[in-house]
Amino acid sequence: MGLFGKPRNPAPPKVPDHEPGRPVASGGSRPSGTPASTTIVARGGEIEGRIAGEAGVRVEGRVTGEIKSSGAVVVASEGTVRGDVHGLVVTVAGSVEGNVSAAERVELAPGGNLVGDIMAPRVHIAEGAMFEGQVHMQKRTDRAKPPRNDGATSGSKASSTREARRRGNTGAGRNS
Repeated sequence: MGLFGKPRNPAPPKVPDHEPGRPVASGGSRPSGTPASTTIVARGGEIEGRIAGEAGVRVEGRVTGEIKSSGAVVVASEGTVRGDVHGLVVTVAGSVEGNVSAAERVELAPGGNLVGDIMAPRVHIAEGAMFEGQVHMQKRTDRAKPPRNDGATSGSKASSTREARRRGNTGAGRNS
């Protein structure tokens, strides 16, 4: 005891590991910026099957199966998903083999790898990301509908060129 009944070496003040006023997930710590209502597939963890719900999803391990969330879905740099991914916002920094759709946007971070189609109103592909597939952009209200491909074209030269490319006709050797 020091003077006036105070301890000689007081403990340092406790600093919260989360934002004040924001709930903390039970069961320990979580990555910075991850909301408390997020399902986390931890590094080294493996899930086979479907993950569905309203909470966000963060994949740091391996998932084989569909992920369907009303919240944000993040495939971290060490995460791997083999299956379709659906969410409000989908961020791929790891590896995804499957189609990705989002109500708001899809983001491919540097080092992210996606083999599959993207369907979202907004798409951001960062330098250093790898992508093999097609991008279908639509209004948010049309997000659940796949793009029509009934062979009809708008008649413009650009759309007929796209249709010819899709069918494998490049126009090489044609007399125009």
